[in-house]
Amino acid sequence: MSAYQAGYQQAYEQIAPQTKGNGAYGSQGPSSLRFPFPFPPRFPIWPFPWPRRQPVGWNIQLVRAEKVWHRVTGRGVKVAIIDTGIDNNHADLTVRGGASFVPGVASWDDDHGHGTHCAGIVAASNNFTG
Repeated sequence: MSAYQAGYQQAYEQIAPQTKGNGAYGSQGPSSLRFPFPFPPRFPIWPFPWPRRQPVGWNIQLVRAEKVWHRVTGRGVKVAIIDTGIDNNHADLTVRGGASFVPGVASWDDDHGHGTHCAGIVAASNNFTG
């Protein structure tokens, strides 16, 4: 069991009793923990004018992110992803370094995938690769 899984299990055990009876609790354990989500979403997924843009979800529209895109480039911004690590060889990411804070684990290379996913949201190349 990884440190991530152990932490997830501990969090699950703390919240599971509070969620019984409200539709969010699954009897199978952490893999079935779910939270009700309105479907379909209140905002449709934006059209996908191929190949100029990648799809943008309804959640981006919800926060009205498009209103600031013309002013915010991301240049000069430094971001630290504190998560399960980052795949150092990912085609869409330029990884500048990392550190492991898990006792006994020296590598910060992502063996779970969540940290790489988060890093991709923040800084992936817009090249339709991954």
